Amino acid sequence: MNGTATLAIKTVALLAVAGGAAVLHETPAAASCAHGARDANAGYDTVEGTGGQGLALRIGGPHTSCSYLYRIPDGTQIDLYCWTQGDNIFGTPYWNYVRWNQGDGTGDRFGWVSIYYLRNAGAPSWAAC
Repeated sequence: MNGTATLAIKTVALLAVAGGAAVLHETPAAASCAHGARDANAGYDTVEGTGGQGLALRIGGPHTSCSYLYRIPDGTQIDLYCWTQGDNIFGTPYWNYVRWNQGDGTGDRFGWVSIYYLRNAGAPSWAAC
């Protein structure tokens, strides 16, 4: 298999983050930033472990290649809606579709977050998206 075909099957990227920390993730060749989600609150969780960078709230899908609009600070509570598998973040392939209100009067924000950075990270027990 040539290098181009191998790259099409799986892209492995190393993202440098401020402070010298690194995040290793795998992006499926068919990563989509047009992923559907449920509109039913399944509980809540708290953001932690981002090293002060904040958790990227991604739009469109559970992939690091999808755009993000905001970074949710550590210690912030977010509402969980549903989960799916996406990019693997430090061995955790699960992502949640969430709602976050930053409390500035601009309203709710919806998007995808890796559950690696949530206090109760683990295989979700609520409805899949």
